[in-house]
Amino acid sequence: MSGVRGTFAQLDAFHRQLAQLAADSFATELNRQLAAEAMTQLQLGFRASRDPYGTAWPALQRRQGNPLLDTGRLRNSFARGGLSARGFAVGTNVVYAATHQFGRAIKPGKRGKGGRIPARPMMPNGSQGFGPIWLAAFDAVIAQTMKKVFGK
Repeated sequence: MSGVRGTFAQLDAFHRQLAQLAADSFATELNRQLAAEAMTQLQLGFRASRDPYGTAWPALQRRQGNPLLDTGRLRNSFARGGLSARGFAVGTNVVYAATHQFGRAIKPGKRGKGGRIPARPMMPNGSQGFGPIWLAAFDAVIAQTMKKVFGK
C-alpha cells in the first residue's frame, strides 16, 4: 500500500505550522532577521573591500588604506528602514554613497584633468540580483527560521 502515514494529531500540528508561516507576524519577523543579515553583509563587504558578488573594490589611487574607509562615515551610515510582512529596507542618507555605489565621471577642473571615480558597490544591484554571498547568507537565515517552525 502506498500513501502517507500519520495521525490526526500530527496532521493538526502540521496545519498549525503552516498557519504560522502564513501569518504576517512570521513574515515580519523573517524580514527583521533578513534586514539584520543585510546589515551584517554590508559590514563584511566594507571589511573585505569587496562588493556583494565577491569582486574586490578597485584599489585607491590617492591615499593608502582600504577604499571607503577613510573616516568610516559611509560604512557607519547604513541603517534598517521600513519593516513589514512584505519586506524591509536598508540604506544610507550619505549623499556621496551613490557615487561610490555606481561610480562617476569627474569633470576636468583647476587641479586636475578629470577622470572617473570607480564603482565600489556596497549593496546588491537590482539588475544583478543579490549575488552569491548575500544569497547564501539569506538562505541560511531562512533555513534557520524554518527549522524553528518545523523543529527539524
